[in-house]
Amino acid sequence: MTKPEKLLEDAGINRVNSIEEIDEGRVHTTYAVETPDGELVLQVSPEADTNSLQNCLNIYKYLHDSPVPVPEVMTPEASDFMDVAYTVVGSVPGTSVESEPSTHLAERSGVMLARLHNQTSFDEPGWLAYDDQLQVLGFDDSYVEYIREETETAIKRIEDCGARSLASELAEFFDNSYQLIEGDELVLCHDDYSPDNILAQDGVVSGVIDFDYAHSGSARRDAAKAATYFDLHGTGLGPAFLRGYREVRDLPPRPQQDRFFRAQALTAVAGHLAQNDEFPGDELRPSVIRERIRDT
Repeated sequence: MTKPEKLLEDAGINRVNSIEEIDEGRVHTTYAVETPDGELVLQVSPEADTNSLQNCLNIYKYLHDSPVPVPEVMTPEASDFMDVAYTVVGSVPGTSVESEPSTHLAERSGVMLARLHNQTSFDEPGWLAYDDQLQVLGFDDSYVEYIREETETAIKRIEDCGARSLASELAEFFDNSYQLIEGDELVLCHDDYSPDNILAQDGVVSGVIDFDYAHSGSARRDAAKAATYFDLHGTGLGPAFLRGYREVRDLPPRPQQDRFFRAQALTAVAGHLAQNDEFPGDELRPSVIRERIRDT
């Protein structure tokens, strides 16, 4: 019996037709599971990290029967078994927007993020717990420090891969701008609302997945990050995304804030690529980052 089969057995799922590892999961190892009763998704954290898996489950439970389609939760809690952590959820129909990006799907994705933001608002930023309702736990430090740490970590990864000049420019750009984070409405943020985490079928958004980093945070930052992710997948997709968002939710332009948040998103993507030895790549070279930040 393979390890995924043993994990499924631990979850009480004994009849399995097939198990196939898929590449959708970037944080965890993800398996598509076919059973006689339907299709499931098994996510496994090799480092037995239950926190991000549980965070994702909590949001799925909260959004159940909401206007935001999410997977059905099969394991209410992230389980620790055989030195790994795992969860099982139902499979959502459709394919990732990343596989066939278009202005139409960018707009519909913007609509869906606005619906997510309209679900609830909070009085303070932070990680979330769920017990029939979402509760803010707070961050270890302030929201500003949370974003500063994320950004400085990404810059350090960019520097370590040899792009020292770019890293220095980014550090200088951000150094005196972190105060721009404060003052926004606090909502349920996905924080990784990229085309690979949005599923569509027949031109309609059919699912939103992978809420590993979801928290109470700035609606403007979450929308700006998402628009930046869409920009990286095709010309005009970022503006199309924001058009869709504004169909549902007001987002008046604030040029300084918007520039900061989009630059921060670009830096985070570059840092992720650097961590995986994929930076610089064809689509996100240092010159492209400089140009995009200048043009935002």
